[in-house]
Amino acid sequence: MLHVVLAVAAGYIAMAALVIMGTLAATALFVPRGVAAMRGSGTTQLPRSYLAANLTFSLVAAVAGGWVTARIAPTTRVGAIAGLVALVIVLNLSTRFGKQAGASPSQRGQPSWYQSIILAISLVGVLIGASLTSN
Repeated sequence: MLHVVLAVAAGYIAMAALVIMGTLAATALFVPRGVAAMRGSGTTQLPRSYLAANLTFSLVAAVAGGWVTARIAPTTRVGAIAGLVALVIVLNLSTRFGKQAGASPSQRGQPSWYQSIILAISLVGVLIGASLTSN
């Protein structure tokens, strides 16, 4: 059981690290003065180029997270991947419906469909990543 928990944690950490790096890169490329400056200018919607880059980085991160999880727990791969999928769903729902500093998706610069797409991309990516392992 501990092995599964550690595999899920490692997979999620890999996902989070890649998403953070991707978000920083996308912000530097497509929101040069930063999100705070963008909001200060009266614009509340993130540029489409940023959203597309972030969705792409999210897919890559999910594939990596699924792969890491499956590699760490090859004998309990199904349970570990199910755990990572459950974690992704719970975190997505908490972002979507939680307070998150009291900001709605539009206040965070995200269109209403964004969290649904992130969830779908993440779930598909985790499953693709898990399928890439040779065990």
